Amino acid sequence: SGHTVTSGSQCSADGQFCSPSDSNCASTPPSNQGATYSHTFSAAGTFSYFCIPHCDFGMVGTIVVQPGAAP
Repeated sequence: SGHTVTSGSQCSADGQFCSPSDSNCASTPPSNQGATYSHTFSAAGTFSYFCIPHCDFGMVGTIVVQPGAAP
């Protein structure tokens, strides 16, 4: 089956970001094979995410966004 990218931890969406369009994050449908998703973070930090249909199987991750260099 497909996968989701859903921000949050412990299989609970927090609404910060989600595939495919960063909206309706608690019930976003799985993407089809070959789908891509992009999200631009506006601040540095650590962001947890999970796949809704596979979270109970441990499909979770963390994105670390480091601050950029000052111009």
